[in-house]
Amino acid sequence: SATVSGLLQQALKAESDFWPAAFELAQLWEEEGKVAEALPLLQRVVKSNPEYAPAHYSLSRIYAKQGN
Repeated sequence: SATVSGLLQQALKAESDFWPAAFELAQLWEEEGKVAEALPLLQRVVKSNPEYAPAHYSLSRIYAKQGN
């Protein structure tokens, strides 16, 4: 929803390295069809926390949607 999206974006503005907020926002945007917006967030999550498997899975799903 717009409220959740706004809160997550505020969290990222306050602390840009807070990868859980980036991951949740990317999930929300992917559900809304905003794949292009979700992609850089997921890339940031994977860079910040390379051991977080759900981010890798989501990233691969987005790459597949884009034909990569």
